[in-house]
Amino acid sequence: MSALSEDSAVETAPHEHDQTGHWTWLLGDFKVTTLNDGSLEVPVEQYLDGPKPGEVEAAFKAASSELPMEMSDNAFLIDTGEKVILVDAGGGNLYGPTLGHLQENLAAAGYRPEQVDLVLLTHLHGDHSGGLIVDDKKVFPNAEVYASQADFDYFLDPDNGAESEGLEAVNFSAAKKTFSIYEDRIESFEAPAQIMPGIRAIPAPGHSPGHTVFMVESEGQKLLLMGDLVHVPQMQFAHPEYSMEFDLNEDQGEVTRKTLLDDAAEQHFWVAGAHLPFPATGHIQSKGTGFVYLPAESAASKP
Repeated sequence: MSALSEDSAVETAPHEHDQTGHWTWLLGDFKVTTLNDGSLEVPVEQYLDGPKPGEVEAAFKAASSELPMEMSDNAFLIDTGEKVILVDAGGGNLYGPTLGHLQENLAAAGYRPEQVDLVLLTHLHGDHSGGLIVDDKKVFPNAEVYASQADFDYFLDPDNGAESEGLEAVNFSAAKKTFSIYEDRIESFEAPAQIMPGIRAIPAPGHSPGHTVFMVESEGQKLLLMGDLVHVPQMQFAHPEYSMEFDLNEDQGEVTRKTLLDDAAEQHFWVAGAHLPFPATGHIQSKGTGFVYLPAESAASKP
């Protein structure tokens, strides 16, 4: 059994498949909590590039999963004992009532927004940054907000977002709003970079120009917070060559995904993903030309 343990349950998104809202475990001396912001129904068969006709449906059936996919949106809280760091912030009110549950789950986990010292964004898409702001005010008034300079350069360039539509337009709008509301608290970095003792930013471009993953390490134990490296675990672990249309550069994203998943499998550190099923934490094993994801409940080794 894993050393990961479940906190008191809180039901979140108003779906038929309600999820536990927060889940806490120890990584060395750090306390790590998955915070669920809710979930969205996503017709992934329309957005995945690479599968043959019928392949997505077959994979979901084999995994006892339903289509459209109920895609979880997770953030991660790291309490080092000295600092409280939030990695990503959920979608807030940008996508309707099925997201925006981060604050209630933060409270259920025993924290207040003003206790958060740093918010690290894997990238500037709205489902990761929208929860920073409610009613044009900072949700985390004492936090410094970190994001990659490459993402700021891309999303704040008016020429890039001039003709955007749909979800793409939401991403440009969210990035601009994040910058305007938190302007006095914004910090940018160029990965690789040491953010603070125990947390390192690693470049993972493809999904966005500055998409970043974060390696968290304490007492020799490691956790890779993967951001949007994987959207569809039923498909993309076995077939890391399959990309999502949401990826700005699919070829680059494929190389990034294969490289980082290979590292995770070889070194056997913990991984956690923004869109993996809650509690979104586990290990990676190599299998053939792809990988297998072992959720925390079935991971054999202890952190």
